[in-house]
Amino acid sequence: MYEMALNRFEDLLRWPNGTPNNRRHISIRTISNKDKALIRKRDGSEGEWYHGYRKAFPIDDERETAQDMIRYVNKAEKKIDYDTEGYIVLSLEVGDDKDKEVIGGATVNRITSKDYTLAVFENSFIKNPYRNRGFGKLMKQAKMQLVDKEANSLNSRFVGIVAETEDPKKMSAEDYKNTTMDLSCGGKCSVS
Repeated sequence: MYEMALNRFEDLLRWPNGTPNNRRHISIRTISNKDKALIRKRDGSEGEWYHGYRKAFPIDDERETAQDMIRYVNKAEKKIDYDTEGYIVLSLEVGDDKDKEVIGGATVNRITSKDYTLAVFENSFIKNPYRNRGFGKLMKQAKMQLVDKEANSLNSRFVGIVAETEDPKKMSAEDYKNTTMDLSCGGKCSVS
């Protein structure tokens, strides 16, 4: 399990009104098979992580299914090897072991050969009350560290990151011109 204790970021844990939050521990960890209930519970209902992910990506064809996410977790548990594609599913949590709250998450697709490793940052989300406080930057750092660690374990060179985005402000001029998104609603409308 990968975990970063980020206690020096205590200012990030202030509630929106500025009062301190007593849950001071921030952790970022990979979701493993034993944590699959964060995606889908045994009764079939969605877990806390997947609920946040679904709210961040409300359009069905713009997000992975819970079953896909579980398949990614299963694939991530297999041995890392050359010429493989692997997914890392991360959970950003606040609180101690007894009282953790998922406040964000991300998925990373890692493509590795003998010569290079490339990361594809696919989905990231941070829940509303925690946005614009630096948690997205922490998630990006954790994703980079994880992919770099896996590349180093295979003596492969981490060469770069490709980031998928649906944000019209971050599209190239050609993509913007050719998009099927209704841009009048900031890219949050259904795709035709």
